[in-house]
Amino acid sequence: MLPASASALVLSRFELIKDYCRALTNKPCFAYTGSKSLIYAQSIMTNELRLPAPNDRILEEARLKVALARQYLESLKEFGLTADWLNELEAACDRAEVLPTYEIQTGELKSLTAAKEAALDACVQWGRKLRYRLQLAFAETPSTGMQFPANDWRAAERNESRMISLFPSLLQLARQHGTVLATAGQTEAAIAEGETLLAALKAANETQEQYKYSRTTATNQRRRAFQGLYEGILRINQTGQMVFGRDSAEGNLFRSNWPARRRTTEDPTDEEE
Repeated sequence: MLPASASALVLSRFELIKDYCRALTNKPCFAYTGSKSLIYAQSIMTNELRLPAPNDRILEEARLKVALARQYLESLKEFGLTADWLNELEAACDRAEVLPTYEIQTGELKSLTAAKEAALDACVQWGRKLRYRLQLAFAETPSTGMQFPANDWRAAERNESRMISLFPSLLQLARQHGTVLATAGQTEAAIAEGETLLAALKAANETQEQYKYSRTTATNQRRRAFQGLYEGILRINQTGQMVFGRDSAEGNLFRSNWPARRRTTEDPTDEEE
């Protein structure tokens, strides 16, 4: 077992190496936990860092750190920070700022879902009218009226894909028995309405599915964008502390006071699709 003084020295040297690696690579070098005098280290050079704050706070901090780094640019150049690098980080801030937020995407998806459900409900109402007209028209010949696909219908009432699959057969029934169903109030306009309702449901379903796909793409783009901003913040902070010292007045400027960790709904990993 290492004596306490030796353990403290190892920890001190480890911190120095860790900070130096961070300044050069823009990523943490090691994470460790200490158990008495032993150090357990493991690499966490991963492709993605957990963001410590909501996106709007990350964006604000990135802009502040760009401004700070420009004030001390001559000193920070020792570790590769340049005016061009800062300009690119600022441009990345501008690009990230105009990306659609999780809240906006969620609202748009809810609107599309509501439109699809309304289209499904319209098809349901049309199908129920057809079923009732079949019952009226074929009251004396129940077997003919039973051509209505009651078993499949129950599932289709709650599922747009099944309704889209089943509805053409309902239209076929309406056309096949058009003359008899006319005695129960069916018209050519009613059949045309059914065709229109089916087309509307298909369009609403396709639009929602396409948006789900584009939403996933946009979510990944947004995550990459704000990961890049956070990594830029880390590099500026770590470089500033390496140049000026962690406990100096200037070094303290190169810190980020993130809010206490809390569970948020921003960009959850298990988004409802």
